[in-house]
Amino acid sequence: MDNWGLQITGYVPPSIAAQPANQTIECSTGSATFSLSAGGTAPLNYQWRFNGAPLPGQTDAALTLTNAAFANAGNYDVVVTNNYGSITSSFATLTVVDTTAPLADVIALPDVSGQCSAAVTAPTAHDACDGLITATTTDPLHAR
Repeated sequence: MDNWGLQITGYVPPSIAAQPANQTIECSTGSATFSLSAGGTAPLNYQWRFNGAPLPGQTDAALTLTNAAFANAGNYDVVVTNNYGSITSSFATLTVVDTTAPLADVIALPDVSGQCSAAVTAPTAHDACDGLITATTTDPLHAR
């Protein structure tokens, strides 16, 4: 009795050798690059996703985010495909932090010499992540 078999080589579905890693970046000034190492029969196709939704045009082995905002925080993964299958990476979490203090806007105070009170504009500041911040004031001489 003869045993024989057929072995076809060279047709390998995609596999992931190195997963994308979690990152923490500064809001508005930081950048993050997610990447992975994948193998399998070429050509390999990539589709990055954010919180499960495909990111249009993000079809490279790496995804770079620049000047990230709080809205960019979340989970990123990538689906790798070829003619023989597909595989999805593990999630890489992007955390966006704001460690830069807001900058106060300069306010010109009115000349109140000889007056009991004056109208003062509420102070404002600008934050790289949150934009314009407006504070409220109370007249300390008349607050009770």
